[in-house]
Amino acid sequence: HKPLEQAAECPEYILSGGIRSSCRFTGNSLPEFSDIIFCVNGSSPEGPLKATFTSLQIQNRLKPATIDKLHLQTSSDEQLELLWENPVGRLPGYCLEWEVEHAQNKPDGTTMLGVIHTTETTLKLLPTLSEDRNCYKVRSKLSKYCADKSLWSDWSHERCYPAVEDVAPKPKSDLLLVYVCIAAVFVLLLAVSLCVRASTKMNKSREEKKLKSLITSLVAKTFRGQNVCNDTMI
Repeated sequence: HKPLEQAAECPEYILSGGIRSSCRFTGNSLPEFSDIIFCVNGSSPEGPLKATFTSLQIQNRLKPATIDKLHLQTSSDEQLELLWENPVGRLPGYCLEWEVEHAQNKPDGTTMLGVIHTTETTLKLLPTLSEDRNCYKVRSKLSKYCADKSLWSDWSHERCYPAVEDVAPKPKSDLLLVYVCIAAVFVLLLAVSLCVRASTKMNKSREEKKLKSLITSLVAKTFRGQNVCNDTMI
């Protein structure tokens, strides 16, 4: 390539089965927006191999770094404002285009997805219903003015409004009420069962007393009758 005064050998070969099969370029060893010419040659038991030449521009093979700084805030006119910074790397910011994914989470559990494309690093969003939770994430790639084709970066971390804190789940009031009702019914059934058992014992005790009293009365009358008969015979 142009900045290189003379051809240079691959800085780090990758071996496969002990044979050089590819080359790894690291750091700033290859410039962007410049034609790079590669020459691959080699040898075999039959003799030297024919050299092969190919050229490419490295920016057509670059994947931008992930956006690290993403901010979501409310403006004075009650709109949401999304801001981010260019990813760390050698790619100029004016060559990047951005894709913003918007997830609108409804109270009923449904989610609506939307995509916004922009060339700016700030985005103003229309206010939405207060019951909704809106989440955003951003990724980038080189625009068509700087590269013939490009790879999308990985998605950034997500920012949501309103932000949801990790709070331990609390039992729902209606579920707690059900538990209380079940416990009350159980206690009531237990109390009724004890009352029935006590009443049965009391009734049984009364009947036994009446039976004993009746037997005693009959026995007394029997003895009294025998005494009368004996007095008459005398």
